[in-house]
Amino acid sequence: MSTIELVDPELRDALVQVPLVPLTAESLTRRRADALELIGAVSKPKLPDIATDEIHVESAFGAKPIRVLTYRPVTSDGPLPVIVHIHGGGFVMGAPEMNDVENRLFASELRCAIYSMDHRLAPEAPHPVAAGGYLLGVRLAARECRAARA
Repeated sequence: MSTIELVDPELRDALVQVPLVPLTAESLTRRRADALELIGAVSKPKLPDIATDEIHVESAFGAKPIRVLTYRPVTSDGPLPVIVHIHGGGFVMGAPEMNDVENRLFASELRCAIYSMDHRLAPEAPHPVAAGGYLLGVRLAARECRAARA
């Protein structure tokens, strides 16, 4: 069954030019590696006002801790607003580094803390496992808010 008829007619010709590669367990592993390599090649802006770090947050039920990339202004006059960022990838691909440049710029321009959450990917971790990582991100942001009020 073809779904090309569901695509906007102006885009169909361009889409037909792209080879369709089946998504299998083997091709998914390669696609993930290729995407991370591509992400790593993107240059990062030099923003001396932003501190970045990688932390690991304990997850539920003894599962492996969740990796979180953090971005925050080096100096702040008070409590910071917080953004919990969850990367895209359709639950089968992706990493927090996907939006590293944007998160650095947002933290600098908006003067906020950003927690960019990793999450477990399918099919190794079927739905709704990834959602547990999102809840950890919200809890991390809530801790940040409580600490700022103390």
